[in-house]
Amino acid sequence: MIGTYGGIVGAASLLARLLKRRPPRAIDRARAQFRWFAGGWKVNAELPGTAAFAAATRFVRREDVADNIPCGPRVRPIVDAVREYRGAGFTDVAVCQIGDRTQREFLRFADDTLLPALKESMA
Repeated sequence: MIGTYGGIVGAASLLARLLKRRPPRAIDRARAQFRWFAGGWKVNAELPGTAAFAAATRFVRREDVADNIPCGPRVRPIVDAVREYRGAGFTDVAVCQIGDRTQREFLRFADDTLLPALKESMA
């Protein structure tokens, strides 16, 4: 997602990374907790509350999530998604894990595997 917030252009690669879970469960969790990605900052900034977010995102399908958010334990799709922003000229990309149940595993994965792979791909 590329957008403007407070005059600063930023890129956020919203990544669903649920360790020890199959990708379909990661897709379901991303859809349940991150489906607002589809509206972009301009739309989301105008929504007044949770009911409006629910209404604006009710037509986001599992397929939409799977096509836009790398889900599951594979590093390559995550690296490829981040590389697109690098190619567009962005120098900073936020990587986040969706959900709270696997936060420790995600941080360990990011430290041991994901961040080294991202650094190598950007060199």
